[in-house]
Amino acid sequence: CGPAHFMVFNPRSRQLLAAVPSCREVAALRPSDGLEFAPFGMPAAPGRLALDPGHRKLLVVFSQNATLGIYDANRGSLQGMIELGGLPHAVVAP
Repeated sequence: CGPAHFMVFNPRSRQLLAAVPSCREVAALRPSDGLEFAPFGMPAAPGRLALDPGHRKLLVVFSQNATLGIYDANRGSLQGMIELGGLPHAVVAP
């Protein structure tokens, strides 16, 4: 549906997660063939992505409303939203 802007690799599930802002989704891709098999619908255009150290949580920055979404990295289900004071240049999980 559109180009990917940011990507992270989840070694736990062997998925490449790619933010596709024009489609308002994070695509889960198989690295071996690049085929999309599980798009995660987002409430707004996703921006920067990061995974927590355990590779269980996906952190998604939504630039339009300066919020951070916390998602289950395997199911794509929303677990929480945090309003940010401004737009971050990067997102890093400790």
